[in-house]
Amino acid sequence: MLDKWREYKFISSTRKTPEFIMFARDFKKYIRSDKLLIRFTVGHFYISGFAYNPVTKKYAYFITNNVAFYDNWHKKITYRTARHDRDYVGGTNMECDLSELIQNLERITE
Repeated sequence: MLDKWREYKFISSTRKTPEFIMFARDFKKYIRSDKLLIRFTVGHFYISGFAYNPVTKKYAYFITNNVAFYDNWHKKITYRTARHDRDYVGGTNMECDLSELIQNLERITE
């Protein structure tokens, strides 16, 4: 689903471009497929959100780099533990490839 966006060259703009909006929609579908997503934010050419495991009651936070500025945004997505769904400080930052994000969010909320 997101493979088509891995090498896409986003054009920076003062407003969100139609391509970025479509990308954000696809990203949300991808991350939501895990059923852990509880908060999703589409920023100015970045995406962030929180995952929650209702069994363990643990949270995790993730954020992409600016996709219009970093061509390799998909190789370095930041994620970390969080205390709640508004904890933007959280635990130690870790990075992973997009293909490993869901697995890593599941792992740190176990």
